[in-house]
Amino acid sequence: MTRMRVVLEDVTCWNTEDIHGADSFYVLGAVTCGRDKESIVTKPFQINDGQTFRFPLPNFNTVFYKDVPANEYLRISLAAFDEDAAIV
Repeated sequence: MTRMRVVLEDVTCWNTEDIHGADSFYVLGAVTCGRDKESIVTKPFQINDGQTFRFPLPNFNTVFYKDVPANEYLRISLAAFDEDAAIV
């Protein structure tokens, strides 16, 4: 078995949906491997045009950290949302 880690490093905002200021950004998703499943829900944070947000280390950016058998695949599904618009 190999220990696998999936992390969220950073996100950059190029153009906010909110014309009056920063967007409330968050990520939803899941990582699965065989019977192991980890859901992903980040805390919303404010991000504005041209800003880059680094997910906090060491624990808040790790979304999967488990032993994975050599014959298994990781399946990763992530979606990013603006909290008040719910637009991907």
